[in-house]
Amino acid sequence: MKFKKCMNQVSYYIYGNGPFVYYMKQEFEKLSEIAYHRGEERGRFFIIEVDTATFDERIIFEKNINSHEDHFLGLHSADTSDSSFYYEIDSFFLDKKNVYFIESDKIRWVNRLTGKANVIIHAPLLTSVAFDGQYFFILMKNTKLLSMI
Repeated sequence: MKFKKCMNQVSYYIYGNGPFVYYMKQEFEKLSEIAYHRGEERGRFFIIEVDTATFDERIIFEKNINSHEDHFLGLHSADTSDSSFYYEIDSFFLDKKNVYFIESDKIRWVNRLTGKANVIIHAPLLTSVAFDGQYFFILMKNTKLLSMI
C-alpha cells in the first residue's frame, strides 16, 4: 500500500512575450510504502503559459525529475544526472522550439519536444542576461556587453 504526499512550488521567475506570461512550477510527490518503510520522491517540472487576455493557462513544457519513468509520448526516459539542473535554474527564456535556462554559470537549452538538454554558454556569474528571440546579451563584470547566438 502506498501513500502520497504532494507539494507544489511556483517559481517567482516569469517571462513575458506579447500577450503571454510564462512561469515555472515544480511538483513533488513523496511515496511511502508501509511494508518496507522506504520512501521514494518523484518530481515534475512545468513551464506554464498564461494568456493575459483570458487568463487561460496551458502547460507548454513538462519534465519528469527524480524518476526513471518515461516522458511525454515515451520519447526517452528520465536520467537523474540529466535532470538535476532543474533545481539550479535562476531564470528562463523560450522560443518556439526550445527553453533556455539560465543558471549561475551557464545557459542551457532544452528542446521542448524531446527534453534533450545542451549547455550552450559557460561563463562565470551570469547575473545580467537578456534574450531578444535570437541573441543572448550578457553583461560581464568588467561592464563589457557580449552578444551571442
